[in-house]
Amino acid sequence: MQKRRGNIVSVSPRSPYFVFRIVALFLVGAWPAVADNLPTVAKDPSGLYGYKDAEGKYVIPAQFEQAFPFGNGSARVVWKGGWHLINTRGKLLTRTPYVNISVFRNGVAVTALRGRDTDLLHGLIGERGDEITAPQYQHFSPEPNHRAFIAGTENAPDKNGNNHVRFGVIDPTGKVLVPFNFSAIRQYDFRVFIGKDQSARWEAFDLSGRPLFGGKHDEIKDFDGELASVKQNGKWGVADATGRLVVKPAYRDVVRRNAREYDLLPFIQWKVTNDKQQTLLTLEYEDVRPVHPNAYSYQIEGKAGLLNEQGTRLTKPLYDEISPFRRDMSVVREKDRFGVIGPKGNVLVPLQYEQIEIDTATQLLRVLNKGRWGVLNKANRIIVPTEYDSVRVQRYGMFTAKRDTVWHLLDATGQPVTNQAFTRLGDIQNLYAVAWRGTQAGLVNLRGTWAVEPVFDDIRIVNEYIAQYFTGGRSGLLSIVTKQMLVEADIVEPIHDYLRVVAKGKYGVWNSRGQQVVPIQYDYVSDFSEDSVLTVFQGPKKGLISLQGRVILKPSPLYEELHVMKNERVGIRLKNKYGFVDKNGKLRIANRYEGIGSFSEGMAAVKILGKWGFINKNEDIVIQPNYEAAGVFEHGAAPVKKGGKWGLADATGREVLKCRYDGVNWQPSGRYAISLGGKKGLADAAGREIFPPKYDAVTDNGNGFVMLEKSGKLGLSNVQGYDVLPVIYDRLYFNASKNFYITGIDSPVQKYTHVPSQNSEARGQNGR
Repeated sequence: MQKRRGNIVSVSPRSPYFVFRIVALFLVGAWPAVADNLPTVAKDPSGLYGYKDAEGKYVIPAQFEQAFPFGNGSARVVWKGGWHLINTRGKLLTRTPYVNISVFRNGVAVTALRGRDTDLLHGLIGERGDEITAPQYQHFSPEPNHRAFIAGTENAPDKNGNNHVRFGVIDPTGKVLVPFNFSAIRQYDFRVFIGKDQSARWEAFDLSGRPLFGGKHDEIKDFDGELASVKQNGKWGVADATGRLVVKPAYRDVVRRNAREYDLLPFIQWKVTNDKQQTLLTLEYEDVRPVHPNAYSYQIEGKAGLLNEQGTRLTKPLYDEISPFRRDMSVVREKDRFGVIGPKGNVLVPLQYEQIEIDTATQLLRVLNKGRWGVLNKANRIIVPTEYDSVRVQRYGMFTAKRDTVWHLLDATGQPVTNQAFTRLGDIQNLYAVAWRGTQAGLVNLRGTWAVEPVFDDIRIVNEYIAQYFTGGRSGLLSIVTKQMLVEADIVEPIHDYLRVVAKGKYGVWNSRGQQVVPIQYDYVSDFSEDSVLTVFQGPKKGLISLQGRVILKPSPLYEELHVMKNERVGIRLKNKYGFVDKNGKLRIANRYEGIGSFSEGMAAVKILGKWGFINKNEDIVIQPNYEAAGVFEHGAAPVKKGGKWGLADATGREVLKCRYDGVNWQPSGRYAISLGGKKGLADAAGREIFPPKYDAVTDNGNGFVMLEKSGKLGLSNVQGYDVLPVIYDRLYFNASKNFYITGIDSPVQKYTHVPSQNSEARGQNGR
């Protein structure tokens, strides 16, 4: 006979099977002795599950969607979509249909119920179905053997819609071991728990809830039940379980190697030094860099902050990056959010944008938010709302902006200057912008009206008077003012303030007003130098012509080469020999040389009988042709090569720097970088070897100071060759605005071994 209990069919105590079980129990004398004879899970042809005895008879009919083996007198089943516990007679031990019941360990299982907004709420249940802790925790992390549980509850959303979770730790009885006061909890084998409170400080507890490691710290890591690395005021040390500091917090990092041994990483020792070798500041940070004439960035554990000139922190180390200041603004980044700060660390724009770009010309900020661009000023006032696919800052306080498929021209307040929209819109140049209506291009003025109607395939602004048009496979120059076509051309190339025009393979020159200077009749027209002379080709003929269109040398096949050079000289080759003519075409130096260089400081290199020397404008040989190669005179000296090595010769022909170097290269400072055997040095034009070539790198800053690098170390000297900072530093930055140098030395890693003594005092290899 069967009857129903708890809506589940179970076996009656009067059934033969039940009587058999009672007899069996009586014979063995103890209830646990039948554990091996517990009903086992069986699947019915219907697809449902029940439980059978050892003879294969159903003692609990097949009625469950899922069923799991018995343990300690109960089993987990899914019945009518809900999870329950049943006893060996099939009786429901739980009335709540749970979303899930985990495997039992240590006498408890984790339950889950559906909460608001489909969130799962978790709790604990005993093996007899007793609800130890009602499902109430949105976050729940059990220790593998259910000795403890990290739980978290979400508070109501704040005004920004953010949920705040408070975490704690409970034991299998539901007792709170660690109070629910923490925004995050980390654990070590579920024996030690550290939590971060609302002030972002960390504290630790053991499995009994006893505080460890001396209360609250800025950070705790590498912890177990005996030792932990702790951070206080931005510096790391080591504390024992009682909170005693066995290593005083004084390091930029502490790395645990094993249970007793640590690597202690000292801070980089930084100095700010002026050009008088006076130390202005000493600092201890991971990095220090000049980012503003009156401020430095510093770094702690990868996070950057701002210091003033006195080394006082203007900001906490909040940012992943602080960019160099531009117009007293720095773009800062924290994760994937960007903001802007001022030189005193004041927040100009909060960290709320996906991207920020500073336009230095206007001091405006292009900002990206939710995939849309806008423009702010440095006071965080919106000029152009963030509702455009693209925004470009233009001259005259204007903007071009794209929304969906069309472009708009905006005024200084961010409002469209015209109701007319454009399919494309270029940048403003010379009071105009290239704009498209459909597929046709023209020019619009600052009022957004057409200065040149859109009738071209494309158009390019050359200057405020001229544009180059492209249409129907043709190109040419157009007067923006008169709208007249000036000339058809295939190519238009700027040459200083002139235009080189190519039409049907022929070259000519126009000036910036659209006036023809050189007619389009040459096969090639060269660039021109400061002497305003052009080389022109006509077939095999070469000639010279001025930018006023005057023929200086009529194109002739006699001129094998013509090279426009400096100092009012043009190199010429006649009958396979080189000479010079002046800018009027008059032969100044006869064609008698095998090769020539450009005149500079009144002298030019010439090649005679396979060797190079120098002549002046009177064709006097100033330096005899004794060299394999020669450079150009700069500041009274020129590089020369002899015997495969380079040196310097002065204007008198004296070899002021002997030819013994692999390279001698002029620098913008007027000095020469020298190299020998892969090493670098520096010399001046007088031939003085300021720094012998023994360095890996030599950087002439052009301000009287030179940065030197050797074997990975950096130093600073002046151009007289005297040390300002010895070559001992691992980092060296230059603050160009004030001639300040920032140096850093990496201290070696120290070792610490924790050796507890009988009186619990700790001693280490570093003497602590």
